[in-house]
Amino acid sequence: MYKPKWTLDKAHDALVASAKISPDGSILATASADKTIKLWKMSDAGPTYWKTLAGHTKGISSIEFAPNSKYIASASDDLTIRIWDVEKGELVQILRGHTFHVTVLKFHYRGSILVSGSADENIRVWDLRRAKCMKVLSAHSDPISSLDFSFDGTVIVSGSYDGLIRLFDLETGQCLKTLIYDKSGSSYPVSHVTFSPNSKYILSSSLDGFVRLWDYMNNKVVKTFQNVDGGAVAEKYSLGTCFLTCFASPLVCSGDEKGKVLLWDVQSKEIVCLLDTGSGSPVMEVGPIDNGEQLLTVCMDGQVRLWQREGE
Repeated sequence: MYKPKWTLDKAHDALVASAKISPDGSILATASADKTIKLWKMSDAGPTYWKTLAGHTKGISSIEFAPNSKYIASASDDLTIRIWDVEKGELVQILRGHTFHVTVLKFHYRGSILVSGSADENIRVWDLRRAKCMKVLSAHSDPISSLDFSFDGTVIVSGSYDGLIRLFDLETGQCLKTLIYDKSGSSYPVSHVTFSPNSKYILSSSLDGFVRLWDYMNNKVVKTFQNVDGGAVAEKYSLGTCFLTCFASPLVCSGDEKGKVLLWDVQSKEIVCLLDTGSGSPVMEVGPIDNGEQLLTVCMDGQVRLWQREGE
């Protein structure tokens, strides 16, 4: 189903938190606990080191390319968000306001709006044209682990260690809905949330080890995905999930904590493919390119690998 196209074994000397390929496919960016972002030029043979973006004073937890690929945003434990010019390798803006580690970032498709989540339990909406915070959403009662936009850019979904998934109206900042799996109130931390491509569903992962598909309009879980033999996908680390829609039947994808990448058929909930990164360390991110024609995996030990789809 997928075969490795190239592997970068040690992107940084320290733990790697995030890696992203620019929307235009030309640049790979990797971010690390070593406080730096490395930019790599992409080619069919693999990435070639290009330059380092340095300036954060503590580790970086999240990076995101702007939709036009010209800028990259980084979130750090130093409480700041930095916007960098990719071509020049220069710092453009520093966004300040969060009072604790900044954990996650997401660009709006328009590119001039950025949302950030933090261990300070707030979501901030930034207007990058004016370098200003437009809104502060008091979103959760524990750190925010994950954010995503609906495909039309009107709704933000957030996941938190308080066990809740919340949906907010971008325009008003109003909380539209709260989803909770365990009504008894003893919910496990939500480690990742993402909208389905049509934004009718939300995929979530929690530290009880399960990945769930929500019909959020009706407040219900419609599918639950498990590791091999019903085991946990992740119980310790916040690992990313995604949809792969290039197949005849859509797939759901997540890494696990032992270096494996799981692909489930959405309908049957069966594991249809198990990829082994060989790293043995948690797979922090899985990023689809061209709806899943390629898949970028990022392991905590610094391995970054691009997988190429083959056959069905």
